[in-house]
Amino acid sequence: MQGQWIYILISVAAGIVTVSSQFAWYMLLMIVLYTLYLFYMRPVRSFVICISGFLLAVVYMQYIEKENTPSVPLSSFYGVIETSPLVDGDRLSFIVTTENASFRLVYKLQTYREQQKWNKQMPGLTCFFTGTSEIPSPSRNPGLFDYREYLRKQQIHYLFRASTISSCTSNPSFTHRLFSIRKTAITYVNTHLPEQAAAFTNALVYGDRYGLDEETERAYQELGLVHLLAISGSHISLLIGIGGYILLRLGVTKEITAVVFVVIVPLYMFLAGASPSVIRASLMGICALVALLFALRISGLDILSIAVLLMLLHNPYVLYDIGFQYSVFSTAVLLLSSRTILMGGWWQAYLNMSIVAQLAAIPVTLHYFGQISPYSLVLNLVYVPYLSFIILPLCLITLFLSVALPSLAQLTAQLLTYLLDISSLLLAVCEKLPFRQLTFGASPMYVTILYVVCITAIFIAWEGRVWRKWLVHCIFMLVLLCSLHYVSPFFRGHGTVTFLDVGQGDCIIIQLPYSKATYVIDTGGNISLPKESWQIRKREYSIGTDVLLPYLRSQGIRRIDKLILTHGDQDHIGAAKDILKAVSVKEVIVGKKRLYGELEEESKRLALKKGIAVRAVTAGDTWKSGAYQFTILAPAHEARNENDYSIVLYTEMGGKRWLFTGDLEANGEESLVKRYGSIPADILKVGHHGSKTSTTDTLIRAVQPTTAIISAGVQNRYGHPHQEVLQRLKENKISIWRTDQHGAIIFTFTAEGGTFQRNITYDDI
Repeated sequence: MQGQWIYILISVAAGIVTVSSQFAWYMLLMIVLYTLYLFYMRPVRSFVICISGFLLAVVYMQYIEKENTPSVPLSSFYGVIETSPLVDGDRLSFIVTTENASFRLVYKLQTYREQQKWNKQMPGLTCFFTGTSEIPSPSRNPGLFDYREYLRKQQIHYLFRASTISSCTSNPSFTHRLFSIRKTAITYVNTHLPEQAAAFTNALVYGDRYGLDEETERAYQELGLVHLLAISGSHISLLIGIGGYILLRLGVTKEITAVVFVVIVPLYMFLAGASPSVIRASLMGICALVALLFALRISGLDILSIAVLLMLLHNPYVLYDIGFQYSVFSTAVLLLSSRTILMGGWWQAYLNMSIVAQLAAIPVTLHYFGQISPYSLVLNLVYVPYLSFIILPLCLITLFLSVALPSLAQLTAQLLTYLLDISSLLLAVCEKLPFRQLTFGASPMYVTILYVVCITAIFIAWEGRVWRKWLVHCIFMLVLLCSLHYVSPFFRGHGTVTFLDVGQGDCIIIQLPYSKATYVIDTGGNISLPKESWQIRKREYSIGTDVLLPYLRSQGIRRIDKLILTHGDQDHIGAAKDILKAVSVKEVIVGKKRLYGELEEESKRLALKKGIAVRAVTAGDTWKSGAYQFTILAPAHEARNENDYSIVLYTEMGGKRWLFTGDLEANGEESLVKRYGSIPADILKVGHHGSKTSTTDTLIRAVQPTTAIISAGVQNRYGHPHQEVLQRLKENKISIWRTDQHGAIIFTFTAEGGTFQRNITYDDI
């Protein structure tokens, strides 16, 4: 079986994907081509084993999918807390299991004392829970993280919002005890080391990144360095290498040393958080040690394949984990390249290894995040040795000294903090560089497969002497594919009007055909209530960074031609500063008035600071892009309230006339009708989220729309849209689209016409 395990792994993975993914023509094509390759290029025995592996994987995955179905929702139950309770401000969360199901539980802490109590609790508690079970919402916007599917692949089908937690008793299993030790160790680091040193020590030693500053983690991610903050094979190798050297120097035999680490590595796997990348690295280490014990000749690629097969046998859904995909693909290409590419002088080998790792990351990074950093290769050349050979060892030394020699640990902790400050300073400089990120847009699966094929071809050509002459051609194909992917938005013959679901707020993105212009009308924003200091969460949900920016990146939007801020309310422009900081904006448009709100002033100042033009518009102003003209209908004079100062925009797209009304209410609507009389429009963006004081009969008669679009949050506290408004729209036979029910609403159009679609289908409800 030597050298055959990788083919078995590919066959098993293909079987899992066949059952658990939406099947497409390119998947069938890949399976057919792979089968032909096995039939003509591999021995008959290998072909039979691989086909058998594929069929067994199909049967096994069908069984798993059949079993992975929702149980009956519960309102009260006894359950076991499986994961370390995570306390974030006034929010408590963990996974709890019963005999028949698992739940993702969330609970709002009521007091500071209760927060401190749960900070000390460990996994393994059995408690009585009361509350409500909720089906997790699917992805409400295109291109964004699908939380429901993420939980389903963990075989969790309900969120449980607990109202009470009582009668807790402790009866932890062995695994629970290991996770408890991990939590105790993390707490020890947080209390005995300076904040920044503690955060990196916990990230690099225990795989816990919760303590990292959000800005620091974001910088590592945007510059292609976030993988360095995850525990991987290098950590396991370091553990085995240092520990093995010490044991051998103490006179312990190689065999006994191998046995010791066959026991230690799984224990460390749990202490490091048991993430898929950690499990993969640990299993590979164990397989290598077992091979050493029994004097088995086995290649690194076979070890990787066996380790991954064991993981898929235990949990086939791990195949869809982003960290797992990156870890496996990167390790595979490094192993495939080890014979020739990584040979030679240490500097040449190190440079080649960095190039290989960066190439391997491209398919995963572009598929999920839609952007890469052109500085990633150079920064990895600096940061890989810096973190691996300076920061990590210093973290371990400081951690050891904090127990053995606390006074000396203070010195090493100060040194560690100083070195981390240097690292942060360099990242801050890099973040100011031009083109720090190239936004391609999330690659469709068939494009991702093309990336994998091109990059694999490069490695084969680079590694094999016979194929070396094809290396330039393979590199050219990859460059061509990247170029086509990058410019693909300019060949998109259709435009879109997307009403993003930003909760209780407004955000509309207009993309004209062939990417001639992109306009963003409002940005949404978080509406937060006053909180005590202990209630403030470390990582608050943000419309800007969690919804709008990921959407723009997934669509390949690199520049916003006009950012239109209709008025100064938080739920309309609260995320404007996030957009102005992260995206190239050509012009900011505000309504012309004597006094601006605090958020409007803040947005204007930030725009001017970044050299972005700010334009105050009033009724009658227009602009044109190709065949598309946009006209400002309001504001025209002093209004009675902030909502009636809203910018009202009129245009025609896809053969339909559009009226965007911001938060216009009855008085503003009345003024609009008095000024223009009839305002015929096919599509009406309902004002003020469908409040009782908007969308009057007067406006409806003047506009006579056929379609109304309402942007409102799910079960919002204002009761939007109001039943009176809905009734008026229905009485006038106007079709209604709502973001609280349909998620994002997308109108796709060409010059001839267009169609509406919703992001949440009937099957998702």
